[in-house]
Amino acid sequence: LISTFAMLGVTCAALGLAIGASTPRAEQAVMLGAPVMIVHMLTGIIDPAGDSAPPPLGIMLALRRMSPIRYAIEALCIAELKGMHLARHAIDAPRMGGLALVQTGDEVLRRLGVGGQF
Repeated sequence: LISTFAMLGVTCAALGLAIGASTPRAEQAVMLGAPVMIVHMLTGIIDPAGDSAPPPLGIMLALRRMSPIRYAIEALCIAELKGMHLARHAIDAPRMGGLALVQTGDEVLRRLGVGGQF
């Protein structure tokens, strides 16, 4: 887990340095850096509907593939949930939604559409 956070930090720092190097003044780099990171945060999240959601547009797929945050979130989910057995009773489980009545962490990953193909 620590290596995932370290790689995310290095990637985001490199992205910040690239933005800073591409602009002539520091003020322009600050104005450009915030929207770029917000786009990466918004496109890097995991859709709770998983594979049952309609496919996103081509530009959103391209932005999602470029987002370093997406890969970090998926790696953390895989590290946390792969092979885990969720010990809960049917009474305590949610009855609706994408994660209703899941029994294992692998099932959660499958329903979220997180496969680990980086």
